[in-house]
Amino acid sequence: MRLVAQVQMIGFLGKDSELSYDGAKARNRFSLGVHFPIKDEQGEWKEQTVWFECIAFGDERIFSKGQRIIVAGRLTVNPKNQKLGVVVESMEILAKEVIA
Repeated sequence: MRLVAQVQMIGFLGKDSELSYDGAKARNRFSLGVHFPIKDEQGEWKEQTVWFECIAFGDERIFSKGQRIIVAGRLTVNPKNQKLGVVVESMEILAKEVIA
């Protein structure tokens, strides 16, 4: 059995999407902010925002900052080298479907 990390997220764009082309194929990059309710140390409910970088291949639409969208796709984890040789992992969603 093949296991795949499929996700569906509903959130808001943190900035306008960035459209580029790799040959003839469009690459649309955007940051998706997803809000989660959490309890703090005093037991009060607060809202926490988690950010996901998303890439939608073949999607030439331009999305605007603050726009609410739904993203369905595959979750990937990418290691990135930071200063002083520290490796930090970032989560990225390779979008199969984007509903605006």
